[in-house]
Amino acid sequence: MPLFGPNINKMKEKGDVEGLSKLLNDSKMRTEAIKALIELGSIERLSEALNSKNAGVRVQVAEALKDISNPVATDALNKALISALKFGEMEEEVEAITLIQGRGPEHFLSAVVANETAQALKSVSRKLSLDTFRDALLGVVQQRKEGATVWYALIALVELGDRGDEVLNRLAESSHAYINALETTMDGPAPSALIAWVVGTHVCEETLRALSHFRGSSKALDVIAKAYEGSYLSSPRITGRQEHALYALAALGDPSCKERLEYLVSHGKAPNVVIELFGRAGYDEIKARSGKA
Repeated sequence: MPLFGPNINKMKEKGDVEGLSKLLNDSKMRTEAIKALIELGSIERLSEALNSKNAGVRVQVAEALKDISNPVATDALNKALISALKFGEMEEEVEAITLIQGRGPEHFLSAVVANETAQALKSVSRKLSLDTFRDALLGVVQQRKEGATVWYALIALVELGDRGDEVLNRLAESSHAYINALETTMDGPAPSALIAWVVGTHVCEETLRALSHFRGSSKALDVIAKAYEGSYLSSPRITGRQEHALYALAALGDPSCKERLEYLVSHGKAPNVVIELFGRAGYDEIKARSGKA
């Protein structure tokens, strides 16, 4: 809290909901103001802030409301996110989807650049019921051809449990196109080039992680194998593609690729864990056991 300025503790003692609400627009005071409003039980006032013109306010309030077991908060948050998906511009849609499924690259971005883009992509733990948003997410995918919004929506649908061919095919196409588009930005000036590289690396890994959920799919197996070989998600500047593909293949557990993984392990080109946990663990556990988490 600043040395000079509003005293939030005194405002809270007086029950100054109006004053605390005004502080939501102050990035330095916002976190404490939100805490104070929650302690005062002003859930309705916080819910109103989901419609703020300030993206930082919307995101931070949404983060707070998702953790509150209150029907008013849950209803307001769900309505705000679905509205953003249906009617919002791309940045608002990405912001909404990231809040829903919580797998954004901002933990890298925040170390690179402090701006509204990083704030809009801020990650939160996944605590919302994705079932609520299935139709809205499918709407995003069906209305657009490619780009950040489509990619985030597809990843969210996979997290939700959608293993349909439409999601799988669009995920493969959109991810490849997205990375190709980012590749052009990587030739531009910093910090845009650095952000594009970070996002591209994130898109590559999250795509492979998502594909690892499609057990029994020859299409998913083919796409992951091509990523390992370098003909898919193939930007030469995207790091970690091969090792992420190995974790995905091990998680997929298709018998046809086990012999190949055994060969790679025996020649020191893959960690032992891809055989130890082959078909018995998910991507995250395999990655964690490899020591790369």
